[in-house]
Amino acid sequence: MTKSSKIYIILIAASIYAILLFFLFYAELINKHSSISSLTDAFWYSIETLTPVKYGGSHIVTGVGRLIGLIFVLISVGVLGFVIGTLVTNINNRFEKRRLGLMGTDFNNHIVIIGWDKFGQQGV
Repeated sequence: MTKSSKIYIILIAASIYAILLFFLFYAELINKHSSISSLTDAFWYSIETLTPVKYGGSHIVTGVGRLIGLIFVLISVGVLGFVIGTLVTNINNRFEKRRLGLMGTDFNNHIVIIGWDKFGQQGV
């Protein structure tokens, strides 16, 4: 995947996230019992869905808001799975490169012999 396609995917994901935040804010704004009264409250609610710890500050009361909240929950599971999977893959690749000796070598106090064969052994 090229760098430009990664940037394109990130921009699309950020745009979808911003649209969902706006729709959540707008859906909850019309209900006076909702605790989401600003875009920052909607943002905080979306961050709360990423964590298993709920502080009880934000809750949604409308049907549309609950549907958008469900989308946030499903997306958060996917994001966490992606982040954890990427992290584990990078750690595994690093250990594998180290095991194969591809992480570099310190050549202090070493002798490098190229072409050690019967001809090279005659001088010993």
